[in-house]
Amino acid sequence: MTFPSSRETSGGPVYWSPTSWGLLTVGGVDADALRAVVAENIRAAARRKKVSINALADFATVSRAQMFNVLACTSSATTDWLAKVAGALEVEPWQLLAPRHFGPARRSRPRES
Repeated sequence: MTFPSSRETSGGPVYWSPTSWGLLTVGGVDADALRAVVAENIRAAARRKKVSINALADFATVSRAQMFNVLACTSSATTDWLAKVAGALEVEPWQLLAPRHFGPARRSRPRES
């Protein structure tokens, strides 16, 4: 079986490098960027729910250590883990993966004439 190179995958599906076995791309987003998006969305959703990170981990029945590792981007979240956290936050799991999904709402200012 041959594996495509990273040049062949830009913007495409997930491919694995046969030499490093590291993630090359996910729809044009690298793994580090995706971990940062997940961390940002968990923090923002927790702020909106006015719940601490420790309380969120407890309510989601995930370890606090894993929660802080995911938030520090030193560990990747599994789909099961994301489902637990999303359930505790009362959001859909995909919303934790969407860039800037829980970002601050834009305020409209009146235009100056």
